[in-house]
Amino acid sequence: MKKTLTFLFGVVCCTLFNNASAQNQPYVGVNLGYGLGAVPAYLGSNYSSPNDSTWNDEIIYGSLGKGLTGGIRIGAPICESADLELNFGGWHGKKYTFTDNSNYFGTDVNSTMTINSCGWLFEPMIRFRPCHDQDDRLSWYTRQGFLLALGGKNTVVTNSTSTSTFFTNTSTQTQIEKANMGFGYSGALGAEYKLNDNMSLNLETQFRGFNLSWKSSTITDYSSVSTSGGQSTTVTLADLTVAQKETVYKKSTNNDDNTNGTDETKPTVESQEYKPYSSWGFRIGFAIYFGGGTR
Repeated sequence: MKKTLTFLFGVVCCTLFNNASAQNQPYVGVNLGYGLGAVPAYLGSNYSSPNDSTWNDEIIYGSLGKGLTGGIRIGAPICESADLELNFGGWHGKKYTFTDNSNYFGTDVNSTMTINSCGWLFEPMIRFRPCHDQDDRLSWYTRQGFLLALGGKNTVVTNSTSTSTFFTNTSTQTQIEKANMGFGYSGALGAEYKLNDNMSLNLETQFRGFNLSWKSSTITDYSSVSTSGGQSTTVTLADLTVAQKETVYKKSTNNDDNTNGTDETKPTVESQEYKPYSSWGFRIGFAIYFGGGTR
């Protein structure tokens, strides 16, 4: 897989720069924007139950790809109305919050969990510029291609307090979830305004569609303090077993896997699942053209 990706990357780079040299109009640019959640899926809920007979569950849908986006791009013409582009960028996702405020058989539980994501993207794309006149200051374009998500990371922070007549427990935990590489679609519709022969501004709306599967998760920070009968017990990260701290995810599991964490010296094994990262939003960018000026 890695050899195939490396080969494709080399072919694209060679094609891009060979055309750039021939037509002498390569360009580089930067962009920054904000992506809204697209194709939302279930992420969690806000749950409350003040007693054993009353409860409320608010389902939260969204996409972990919602948030800030940015990157750099390099490109060159492959014909009069099309450019080949390589986009390198990433995202820093919005923080989602989920709560649980309940009473379970006399024990009050107040828990808050937050999750946000970040990751890197590589997008080989073709930028089409139909009906484009080189003398026009304002032109429109569309970009189509695929994206390669170079993994991703979710940071999950949980704070919880449990209180009853006999004890009180306060805990905090930080968990890092890592994703596998993933493929998806990337497309945009935008307009470009020439500032002069070598510089331009662009504004575009972009859609990215992709999901990522979990690869592993690790608890990187943990603290739990329990108080009962005037005595306190503290548990820290160093007290946790490997099975408690680490989890690996597989497409299929069997009885030989450490699914119940019974082997404390090995990570717990769980079934692999996918999370949504699709987004659509707006980006503003700046480009510098070399040699022949903006097209």
